[in-house]
Amino acid sequence: MHARHVDVRAGLHTGECEVIDGEPHGVAVQIVTRVAARAAPGDVLVTSTVSDLVAGSGIEFEPVDIRLMAGSNRALQLFRVAPRTQPTGVVPRDVVDEDGTAVSESTPLSPREREVAVLVGHGLSNRHIADELSISVATVERHVSNIFNKLGLHSRARVAVWVAQRGLLNPDPD
Repeated sequence: MHARHVDVRAGLHTGECEVIDGEPHGVAVQIVTRVAARAAPGDVLVTSTVSDLVAGSGIEFEPVDIRLMAGSNRALQLFRVAPRTQPTGVVPRDVVDEDGTAVSESTPLSPREREVAVLVGHGLSNRHIADELSISVATVERHVSNIFNKLGLHSRARVAVWVAQRGLLNPDPD
């Protein structure tokens, strides 16, 4: 058997899709197909939508001099996932969660995730957060999941504690 070298390329985008006859369809599928077609061997290209969603994850991106038109007046910037120059390590920790596991004080959330975290801290449900921010419940669920993952927390109550410890709770969420 001979080993073969395979150059892999990938394109990532996120958005709503519909499945027709077992196949995904929709604008998001069209966009990701165009992103993948522009990836060079060994590249992982992502849209600005993806890079915004994973802000604070530790994944680094390099802007690519390619913009995709998504509709008549909207251009999506593309980014290349940057190669890691050093292995990921343990981040500094100084807050402890319910299991005694440390939670990073410096773990960054995207501005939208921070906004969602504050509303979680005020005790709002996903539906109420969606209404407050004029976004879908599914988007709120994604943000809450990202918040849990980035902060290493497992409950909305712990998110509320995290928000309160940082002085982010105003008397009224409005």
